[in-house]
Amino acid sequence: MNKEALKRFIRNREVWGHLLLWVLLFSSLNVSWTTNWLYRGESYESLGPLSVIYFVLFFYGNSLWLLPRYFKRKTWYKYFLMLGMVVAIPELIRSSIVVLFYTPKEDVLMGIYWEIFARDSFVFGMISPVWVGFFSSSAYYFIKNWNSSNRKIEQLEMEKLSMELNLLKSQINPHFLFNNLNALDDLIDRDKQMAREYLHRLSKILRYSISSMENDVVTLQEEWDFIDDYIYLIEERFGKAYQFEKIQEIDRLDHYLIPPASLQNLVENVVKHNQGSIQDPLKTTITLNEKGVEVNNPKRLKQRGVSSLGTGLKNVTSRYRLLTNKEIEIVDGDAFSVTLPLISEVV
Repeated sequence: MNKEALKRFIRNREVWGHLLLWVLLFSSLNVSWTTNWLYRGESYESLGPLSVIYFVLFFYGNSLWLLPRYFKRKTWYKYFLMLGMVVAIPELIRSSIVVLFYTPKEDVLMGIYWEIFARDSFVFGMISPVWVGFFSSSAYYFIKNWNSSNRKIEQLEMEKLSMELNLLKSQINPHFLFNNLNALDDLIDRDKQMAREYLHRLSKILRYSISSMENDVVTLQEEWDFIDDYIYLIEERFGKAYQFEKIQEIDRLDHYLIPPASLQNLVENVVKHNQGSIQDPLKTTITLNEKGVEVNNPKRLKQRGVSSLGTGLKNVTSRYRLLTNKEIEIVDGDAFSVTLPLISEVV
């Protein structure tokens, strides 16, 4: 454990809260009771060691295993089935040991009855570790989840704000408009019909960029159509120096979601960082299949360094992680490839 990790551990209030709870819990045990765990003649005012140990195991088993594994996935019947087993099996073992070894044979049935409601019964005891553990661990789990969700929402809002700022800087900034207006001015002299089409595509890009900034996700169909307009501007500006091929292997794109401008960001990076020419065009494929949306291009880095915010791909990666816990796949070799995983419409 490095120094930073140790400092975070020391500053973690939750860790200290757990330690304080267990110190207080174990300190409540009467020392004389520990000489014989199954002897009831002593310390009726405090929990027995078996109950304390079971409470600790049940608390963490329920909050860290049962609830996340079954309840969170909405398989409630499995959760309550497993919960019943976790409660019944230890209690059955405990009561069987007591009845077999500490109850006269002629009083076995009565011993079983009294043992079910004994002071240190896990379920019906004076201080039941099952019920105390169930309510406390459930409260701990849901409060922790609530805090985690709030933190994710805050982080998502920060990432969203960062994405909005980057969109404003990379798409609606004077440099972007200047380059495209220059291209439009040249087209007006050469081909007025093409100039009208160029202006139409440019206006659609600006409209989409502004409207999508308010959304965490858009449909894959919207982003897939939007990228056509963006590629059109690139090809009109650079001729055939940059060529893009779109391959669609799945249908019903409106059933999937994607963070807005994430695909556009990958296409923009291709042109920003790689050199293309009319004689040797840079060919990029954009493949859409069940795995995701892959943008793949050969690496021909420009000789002169390109100024970049350096946060575009990082922001897209963070937004995916916060929205779906899915990771973007990046392959950096002779070719550079980025795959954006698909987000189901039902999330």
